[in-house]
Amino acid sequence: MMETSTLIILIIILFFALVVTTFVLISYSGLFYVPQISIGRPVVGAAGYRIAYKFLQTSCYSADLGAAFTEVTSIVPKAIPVGIYYDKPSEDGSDKCHCAVGCIVHNCGDGEGDHWTVTDDDIRLLEKNDYTFFDVPTVERAVITKFPYQSPFSLWIAPAKVYPCLKGFIQKFFV
Repeated sequence: MMETSTLIILIIILFFALVVTTFVLISYSGLFYVPQISIGRPVVGAAGYRIAYKFLQTSCYSADLGAAFTEVTSIVPKAIPVGIYYDKPSEDGSDKCHCAVGCIVHNCGDGEGDHWTVTDDDIRLLEKNDYTFFDVPTVERAVITKFPYQSPFSLWIAPAKVYPCLKGFIQKFFV
């Protein structure tokens, strides 16, 4: 009888340890982090840049977004991935997110001179995989947000926290 009660106590202790560990990991990943939103010079591409992208229409919280980023980083591992979201689901009544997912292929004058972030062979690979190229103009002011990447769980937590804050910020200052 003593062994059964000891086993039950150990299972309960293990369960609570698992719950506490999960809570600590999710907290570390950004659960309680408040996204910082401001207006200023963009961190990337303040002097303009060129991107390779594919259009995507899916739920803003879909695994398809992650798969699109995985695809571009598997084609060109050293490139900086980017996502550009360009619609207002509340206005068109759709829960679909229209976006372009790709990578930066050329940074135009970031203070250290023009430089290509990918090679000509990488660009040919992107073209072969149906990526389109676009030159993003110079931007002096942009809405900027920050969210820490601490673990893979940060990628799940960030959209749920950042998008509502961005929406509120833009409605407050630009509508």
